[in-house]
Amino acid sequence: MIKLLRRCGFALLTLVLPYQVTAQTTLDAVQADAEAALVAGDPTRTISLATDMLAIDPDRFAALFLLAIAQSELGQHSQAAVSARRAYNAAPTRKTRLHAARLGARERAEVRQLVRAELWLRRGAINISDEEDAELIVRQYVAISQANPLSARFNFSATPTDNINNGSESETFRLEGIPFDFFLPPERLALEGTLYVADALLSYRLSESSAQRTSVEAYIYAQTGRLTSEARKTVPDFPDDTFDLYALDLSVTHQRQFEDAPGPASFRLGYGELWNAEGSISTSVNLSLNQVFQLSNGDAFTIGGGYSDQESLAEVSITNELTSSGSLEFRNGQTYSLNTSYGMQLSTGDRIVTSLSSKLNDGGFENTFTEHTARLDYTLAEPQLGIRWSAAYELGYREYEEIFLSLDGRRDRFGLVSVTGVLDGISYFGFSPSVTVKAERTSSDVDVFTSSQVNARFSLQSVF
Repeated sequence: MIKLLRRCGFALLTLVLPYQVTAQTTLDAVQADAEAALVAGDPTRTISLATDMLAIDPDRFAALFLLAIAQSELGQHSQAAVSARRAYNAAPTRKTRLHAARLGARERAEVRQLVRAELWLRRGAINISDEEDAELIVRQYVAISQANPLSARFNFSATPTDNINNGSESETFRLEGIPFDFFLPPERLALEGTLYVADALLSYRLSESSAQRTSVEAYIYAQTGRLTSEARKTVPDFPDDTFDLYALDLSVTHQRQFEDAPGPASFRLGYGELWNAEGSISTSVNLSLNQVFQLSNGDAFTIGGGYSDQESLAEVSITNELTSSGSLEFRNGQTYSLNTSYGMQLSTGDRIVTSLSSKLNDGGFENTFTEHTARLDYTLAEPQLGIRWSAAYELGYREYEEIFLSLDGRRDRFGLVSVTGVLDGISYFGFSPSVTVKAERTSSDVDVFTSSQVNARFSLQSVF
């Protein structure tokens, strides 16, 4: 029983504030008897004494907390969870609320209400006051989430940018063989605005063993965008729903560790559909295979490939955050990809991941291209100035076989630099704000496709 009290992380007598009630001395004596009965292994008597205290003072934290622990000892976990919730509401300090939340989470986990248990820990995280509290919450959350076949990740972000429409830097363009310039309409030039995104990834584990894991996932994405007042003056008739985009991706993933293999292999089969304000614009079927090679020094090398077959229902282009290129072309076509990555941890604990990828998109006239990309990601192990930092650098080359504006195709060179900071010192419900500043540029030998943008993405990120 003493171990149980220690798991809660405190002694009741040192945390409960004195209450100004009638017969205070009597209540203190009854509380001492209830604690002694619990330590002596008599939770039934503790419940009786706690009930007597609550008859006099229904909001007495110590009585509610003792009642919850005693009910837990007797296997009455659902009742214990209810008592823990009452204790949380009556708790006089952040510390007592934190421990009541942890107790409530444990009791919900005991009756396999694992999602409710995770929510209790996120609620408890509001009351974290030091690193020890944070470690306790994270450790308990990880244990429960590993037991929970259902997991969820949510993200909300706002991204102000100087080029929300991925517009051209050049105001004019030429058609080969015609010796004068054409002017692009204002809506094809770079416009300032803000992109708003909400997405969620839901995963359910169907089966798991030491050799394999199979899960199904649903990814939901929604975005909208708004021009600044200055940009609106330039294009007063620009439709408000131009940047609306909704996506749903359903997939099944199977991961397996083959005997004598250097690491796990994974297979993913997915179906996706996208909509804009006018309705469905494309469907796709996606396949991918990956093999991880775990090295003796802890580094990991991954190689994989993928195939996607997209059927387009409308030929449109929408700015988005789903792809690194910043825009999606919805046309019929098949995509074949190959990618490799190498992850290593430095002696400082910092982590570096380098990756290379190649893609062939076979999409007919103006949408058949090859693309090659190199990327470097660097993550600092220790926070600096209370912020967790990471950075990315990417370079790429894309070549189109045929386009309308050129007789010999099109060649793009693109790159980006981004820095992300997660403000761990600010947290609510286990989420901390993060800021990503990104600069990207595409330089094309067909001027109309040369573009650049700088944006700052503000979002909420789970810290456990």
